[in-house]
Amino acid sequence: MLLSSLVQIYQPGEALKLKIGSLKDKYWRELFSNFDKITDRLTASSREKLLKVLFEHTHVDFNKSNAYALVQWMCKNANLYFDDQLVETVEKMVSQSSIVLYKSNEKTFGKEQWRYVYRSPEGLDRFALDYRIVVTREGGRTDDYGSTNGLSRRAEVFLNDLCTIAGNLGFDSTGCERARDFDWNDSAKKVFTYYDHSAEKYVTLFECRAYYNGNLHLKLNQAFLAKMNVQFGKLKGWVKSPKEAAEEIGVDIEIAEMGFDANFKLTSTGDVLALGVDYSVN
Repeated sequence: MLLSSLVQIYQPGEALKLKIGSLKDKYWRELFSNFDKITDRLTASSREKLLKVLFEHTHVDFNKSNAYALVQWMCKNANLYFDDQLVETVEKMVSQSSIVLYKSNEKTFGKEQWRYVYRSPEGLDRFALDYRIVVTREGGRTDDYGSTNGLSRRAEVFLNDLCTIAGNLGFDSTGCERARDFDWNDSAKKVFTYYDHSAEKYVTLFECRAYYNGNLHLKLNQAFLAKMNVQFGKLKGWVKSPKEAAEEIGVDIEIAEMGFDANFKLTSTGDVLALGVDYSVN
């Protein structure tokens, strides 16, 4: 008791610093919680990476100028995550039966080159996803404890990430089905939808069947697939224009033009405000 009293008497500043520090951390976390309009557009791995970086900076004083600087940082860096996560998600779907080579790519890859399940053939490039896809590395049905209605946690994350990618390409799946909304205790087809604002109706985004062998069988909406393939080719540096994308991937030029710059982007702090993110500090 005596020692405690002496600490309080002779080191009042330390207690105050601790109190201020805990409040500062609380305020920053409250601000971060209001970034959901941005973080909802991130896949699970991107969200984890971004929030890790943000939480590493909670030692910075919490004031209006620092909050504004943080929003500007979000605007600049979130776009990198939006692009990287699309490439990452597409590459998770690459398998022998799930791709078509670009018209200009004369390379061929034999079955023996696909013998390693967790690795694509060395040198494989300039390809697009087919609309029927077998995903072999992201899990499937399971009876394990902690699974989501019979679906592995890994598969659940992947399917939800695919919905996020679709949303960033303009397919509004807000409030639509996510993996945990289905009963996965059989291999029956599960239908994920999006809302088509032009047609004013819900449309199939993709269909999925999950199996005990750890595979997911997907059938993608053709418009979604085309936009994703065009963006993927652009981000990989394989196509430099909509015209080249149309020729290489085999889609109409109108679709290639719509898909070439389709991925969601933040261009200014004003975009964040338009999304409804409140970063104001009194």
